[in-house]
Amino acid sequence: MKHNGTSTLAAALKGFLGSYLPHQRAYSLHTILSYRDSLKLLLQFAAGKRHRVSELALTDLNATTIITFLDHIEAKRGNKAATRNVRLSAIRSFFEYVGSRAPRTSRPSSARSKPGFQTNQLPHHRIPRIR
Repeated sequence: MKHNGTSTLAAALKGFLGSYLPHQRAYSLHTILSYRDSLKLLLQFAAGKRHRVSELALTDLNATTIITFLDHIEAKRGNKAATRNVRLSAIRSFFEYVGSRAPRTSRPSSARSKPGFQTNQLPHHRIPRIR
């Protein structure tokens, strides 16, 4: 049975590469393959020798992991800055996609409207006019 975070990552990758990039963004096949390869390298790096890629969850792909991955491809794989930036663009685009589909709230739960909730804003009639 799959861990919920693992199935979320798999679904996000499938939606990103299979639907979002080709249909909503109308990216070329070559761009989609480049993004796929970039994400594949990131996943293999994040899994390392301890895990299988299929066991990764979205939470495993944190900023530290991504920065370490980008440093790794430049130092160990001999990639130039241009290739590193292509990989970063793919990763950034993927997380923008994930973020746009994640449940969001306009304010933290402690600041949601509820009876008796006070804001720090003055009512309009109390704000002095600029003359």
